[in-house]
Amino acid sequence: MKNFLNKLAMIAAIVPVYQENGDVTMVVYQDGTNDIVPLRVRAVIRKIAHTYCTDLIQLKKKTAEITDRSLYNTLVFDQSLILIPLKTRKPRVPGDNTLAYVNLKAVVKTLPSPAPPHRSVIQLTGGHTVPIYWTPVRVKQYLNQAELISQKLIDKLPRYQKQKEDEPELNAVAQKLAELLNEIVKVKGS
Repeated sequence: MKNFLNKLAMIAAIVPVYQENGDVTMVVYQDGTNDIVPLRVRAVIRKIAHTYCTDLIQLKKKTAEITDRSLYNTLVFDQSLILIPLKTRKPRVPGDNTLAYVNLKAVVKTLPSPAPPHRSVIQLTGGHTVPIYWTPVRVKQYLNQAELISQKLIDKLPRYQKQKEDEPELNAVAQKLAELLNEIVKVKGS
């Protein structure tokens, strides 16, 4: 089960699947492989958020501020993991998850579906396809919106702010400030 957490940068999609033992999740990778995880999609998303030390509630709020929409918002965890929720199935029982999460970075193209009741198919790197209930136009809107959201949120993620702090120019300024403070302490101590 934890295997998928070691391959987060390789995730192409997270898809709900019905099996004999109940509702599970198929994690599809960009190399064409996949894992069946004995958890529901929501639990898989929570585990990913935990791994990235991300508060899902805050992430959803930030995305909602950008989109002015409270449902079906993109989850930006990293530059390589931008998950777009898309409806892939009808629930068998109330409470079943109907959404798959497709990684924006793994989308090759969107096509009309040849097999009703799905209206669209997303082709992913690695050869997998994900059938979607929404029209190709609506799916493309979600993909475009995910691109916009990721551009606005990536720089605000704490791990990227830390990287900015680690830039050499900032380190040089911090070094000079430390030297200046040492000089001030020496002068005051005299």
